[in-house]
Amino acid sequence: MQAGLLKRVNYRVPKLILGTQNWGEYVDLPEARSQLRTYQAAGGFALDISPNSKAMAMAGELLAELTDRESFQVHLNLSQITNYSHAQDLMSNALSQSGLDHFDLTWLSFDFYNLSLNEIVKISQSFINYEKTRYLGLLSQPFWQTVFLDERLMSEKIPISGLKINWSLLQRSLSKSEIQGSEFFDHSLIATSPTALGLLTGKYRFSTPSDSLLARSGKDFQHLLTSANQSKIEALATAAAGLELGLAELALAWLLAHDQVTGVLINARNTAQLSQLLTSSTIDLPTELFEALNEVADFE
Repeated sequence: MQAGLLKRVNYRVPKLILGTQNWGEYVDLPEARSQLRTYQAAGGFALDISPNSKAMAMAGELLAELTDRESFQVHLNLSQITNYSHAQDLMSNALSQSGLDHFDLTWLSFDFYNLSLNEIVKISQSFINYEKTRYLGLLSQPFWQTVFLDERLMSEKIPISGLKINWSLLQRSLSKSEIQGSEFFDHSLIATSPTALGLLTGKYRFSTPSDSLLARSGKDFQHLLTSANQSKIEALATAAAGLELGLAELALAWLLAHDQVTGVLINARNTAQLSQLLTSSTIDLPTELFEALNEVADFE
């Protein structure tokens, strides 16, 4: 599997990063083990963990089984940090639940309206100085806040290694000008939710499976259930059929073809689904199709 570079810190991450969003809820330990082995066999070398106690424990157990643990990265997500104590509690719990002594990369989002810049710097310094993480990135932070934080943290010699943003054919959390700004500041981008909560897998085109995420959590999809997005899904389906690919594989290949995308976070319900997603890293997308899908996405 190819790797992308977090330019600020000269740190390589795989183009496809394995997420644990479904672990502990829809994925049991044997299935998680199968996913991790399948991912490694494809050349992947990074696991992305959210602070879910079951997923944390499962990830820790499976990571302890790896014979090449030192070459395998573990990324952590800590969201909506409200104060210094909250940050320390979140990190301590994550280390305890996973059984790890540090994380390679920690993605942070801050309650910017209740935290001072000095407190954000103090939190960031504590994670780095006490070797709880090697690198820090920002998670789903508005771009103006990112620029503001970046200047302050850089003054303390704490580089922001990258930004995690929602990016799929249906949605993107940064505008065109903000993407250009990210390039100017050398902010590497990791794309999350690349299949738009599953809408770009094609499984909702004709019906809604009773056990699906849409059936259980329809409110989470409302902002995506538009006629314009339905047209985008059909355009993706037409292109995928022409290349004899699945919709999800093409959606991922399109993302990976962007120079601005350093890596893409993927989550799977089972190993078969994961194997399909992993094929996207080997697809050589024709330039004409890439440009056509860019026009379909039509981001400002």
